Amino acid sequence: PPPPPTKLSSLVSDILSDEEAAATGVPHRTDDIAPAPRSRRAPGGKLGKALDAKDRFSLLMRRHPFGYALGASISEIARSLFNPAATMSFSQTGEDRFIHYLLDVAKAGFYVDVGCNHPLHKSNTLRLYQRGWRGLCIDGNPELIDLFQRVRPLDNAVCEIVSDEEKEIEFIVAKQTAVSTVSEEHAAEWIGDEGVARRIKTTAKTLTSILDENDVPKDFELLSVDVEGHDLEVMRSLDFHIYRPQVVVCEIHGFDLLHPERSEIYRLLVEAGYTLKGYASFNAFFVRD
Repeated sequence: PPPPPTKLSSLVSDILSDEEAAATGVPHRTDDIAPAPRSRRAPGGKLGKALDAKDRFSLLMRRHPFGYALGASISEIARSLFNPAATMSFSQTGEDRFIHYLLDVAKAGFYVDVGCNHPLHKSNTLRLYQRGWRGLCIDGNPELIDLFQRVRPLDNAVCEIVSDEEKEIEFIVAKQTAVSTVSEEHAAEWIGDEGVARRIKTTAKTLTSILDENDVPKDFELLSVDVEGHDLEVMRSLDFHIYRPQVVVCEIHGFDLLHPERSEIYRLLVEAGYTLKGYASFNAFFVRD
């Protein structure tokens, strides 16, 4: 018989398909997809929606820690009462919602997620993964890649550092892993000495070589790049004559929407045949012409 679910596996089972659950050994449960039918007719309108949310809270409380259940339930109640059309975002500032706007997500596609960090939290690709998309996820933190391989086993997660040339490089792993970087300037500003967990010496590769090694399709749907101050080097390392993602999402610090041409990343992508379609927080969204 399968082992009893832990708090992590219980959370993970919420997003796994039957195929993924079998691959990870996490029991896949479907009993909380919708509240159990009532024996009597439920009231309609906002009261009925609130009661449905209450049922979901009870189910969440039986399966998850109190903090997670409370937060998820508050979000569900607010959505049901005030904006039923609202949907969940797993990105840091809703980037995945704009990605869905730019792409045809109804059919499964392929993504490349550079600086993927955590498989569940602040992820630009988790929502696509839930919809049956698959991709190549790249990060320099071996612990996070191990977690990716366990939680999202149908993705191809590899531990690599991407740069504009093959060279020896030091990866600074932060205690807050989302700001880990190879940039000393970025580390000084965002991490500080006390925020460094460890440093890893490794060999960087170009993005083109990593895509070649992993048989990535030449014409794929999404490239997401978030590598904390090293984004320009990553973009320079991709041969856009060979690989032509439909949408490129790239972190650009200090981006000036009034003068986008001042950004080297912007100029590089325009020259490669892309048009800027939006900017949210630190992320610019480009679509292939």
